[in-house]
Amino acid sequence: MTSYPVSIKDVGTAFGKIGSTTGVLHPNVVFQSQRDGEQKIGWFVESQKWTVGLISNGEKHLLEIPLPPFIFIGSGKRYGVVAVEKRPLSENEPIFHFPAPNLSGPAGSICWGSGSGSLPKATMETMAQVANRFVSETWFNDHQQNGRVKSRDVHKLWLKLHNKRNKTFPKRELIQAGTVRDLL
Repeated sequence: MTSYPVSIKDVGTAFGKIGSTTGVLHPNVVFQSQRDGEQKIGWFVESQKWTVGLISNGEKHLLEIPLPPFIFIGSGKRYGVVAVEKRPLSENEPIFHFPAPNLSGPAGSICWGSGSGSLPKATMETMAQVANRFVSETWFNDHQQNGRVKSRDVHKLWLKLHNKRNKTFPKRELIQAGTVRDLL
């Protein structure tokens, strides 16, 4: 076998001549990347009222609550979620812990419990469906809720928002977790 020394600059120049494009992106796509053969997508969801399932003190409650705008992140069958103040237009914009239980880490890695095996792979076609499933079809319990909101107790906050029929999520409850760049 014969080999030839090649500089990184030469390789970059050679590949720079090969064109690539994302094509037309869905308006909800905040970012898209490819690493190790897997696509990673950041999908924006507007602030709105949601019907969520909450298991609190062993009782099931269906609550109608406002949630802040968020970025739903998918890569393979792994998903996460972070709150934002508005649709980000820059990598430097802040992200916040999503105000819900069953999440871990600054990128809001979702614990689906025993339902994770039936999740589809993250694609442009599945992101809206899986985001909706996460918010509307999950029974949120009391796991991993510490540090998700400033008032400390997500359950109490959700019950308060439901009982007061709040129209918008109180931004003062959000805890910064980094910037959009941290998700890329």
